[in-house]
Amino acid sequence: MTAPLVLGVSPYHLTGPSPAAMAALLFADYAVTIVPTPPGEPDRNRARRAAETVPRFVELVDRWRWSVPLWLEGVLRADHAGEDPSQHVHEMVRAIETRDDLEPLRRFLHPDRDADDRVWLDAVASDLLRGGPDPGLAVPVTAALDVFCAESSLTAVRCDPTSVAERAEAKLADRIARVAAPGFIECSAERLLEARDLLAPELGALRAGLAASAPQADLRAAADAYARAFEAHRERLHRVEDEADPRVRSAIFSLEFARLPADAALQSSVLAAVATGAARASRRPPEPPNGTPAPGAPLSAVFVRVVGRPAAVA
Repeated sequence: MTAPLVLGVSPYHLTGPSPAAMAALLFADYAVTIVPTPPGEPDRNRARRAAETVPRFVELVDRWRWSVPLWLEGVLRADHAGEDPSQHVHEMVRAIETRDDLEPLRRFLHPDRDADDRVWLDAVASDLLRGGPDPGLAVPVTAALDVFCAESSLTAVRCDPTSVAERAEAKLADRIARVAAPGFIECSAERLLEARDLLAPELGALRAGLAASAPQADLRAAADAYARAFEAHRERLHRVEDEADPRVRSAIFSLEFARLPADAALQSSVLAAVATGAARASRRPPEPPNGTPAPGAPLSAVFVRVVGRPAAVA
């Protein structure tokens, strides 16, 4: 039996949501993200208590309200196989504090990172709401999700690289396969669920091929069959039943699967910090942080790009 296609989606991509998140939530069997928790071992009750007094966290939950149907259906999750990726965030902060090769990133770390849980939650929630992102927060969060994906054999989602760090990371990638397929860049969670149900046979075949690293010709055939089904149901999938409903916009996505070093987010952030003159790189060779697979153990990733934007259907 083919393993499911499970994608790791950054919480920064959910606030928008970004095209990369929209693609992941359509094409994956399900997606896993990080829900902010206080430093240390994750404790849902402790996080809930802290959130009660952190207005920014409550605001973040409200901003993510669009995704509630996806959580309820298990398409979007905060754990995989009973494990929570948020457990690695504080671990990545400590790696930046202690690893000599990550010294260029230390100036970005927040001085209140060891403060009260509410202070930490407020900083992370504020950054997610801004969508900035602040490297002192975004880098540990991204690196934590990557560690979790590498340990759990999941695939980490990457958006089209635009920043210095993202472009540096893209150069580390060993490209494996690429497919192009239509999807949504804007729609409600309910419409995403409807599309997943309506196109289930074709999506299932495409997911199976991607999860099994099928030959490029087979992937292209599965993607073409899915694209034909999407087009056949275009009118239904793009319908607008109420003027208050979210707008429906589709696009052609390029999904390029690749292998990255397990600590690619950390490596590329150091390169970006040095390239922008923010810090000076250490001359010591890289060392994997505690709990992180060595660079020789690759991280599976998918780079999501929008390569075409069909007009919205009224």
